[in-house]
Amino acid sequence: MIIRKIMVWIENVKFCVRCGIKFSEYTSSYPNYCPNCGIRVRSSVQKEDLKQCAICHYKVRGPDLIICPFCESIFHYRCIFSWIGTQNICPVCLNTYIHPKSIYK
Repeated sequence: MIIRKIMVWIENVKFCVRCGIKFSEYTSSYPNYCPNCGIRVRSSVQKEDLKQCAICHYKVRGPDLIICPFCESIFHYRCIFSWIGTQNICPVCLNTYIHPKSIYK
């Protein structure tokens, strides 16, 4: 019971436990990841958030869905591949994607 109350209190806190920034400086909602240091600040992703592209914020449907292997963020196929073509990092968690070398020349 006490642990549950602590978890509810942590879910309602509007600052990052690692770097201390206030989320209200960045957004009016409570983010899944800290926009400053990138750590996960929410224990689970809401179902409504799972259907929205993290880049363009439009709904994602069916085969157009790509999930980041590091942070499990969801993207449209076209959005993430145009982003990775220039940045080579996840726009949410900032983990680097490694491009395998081709063995065929």
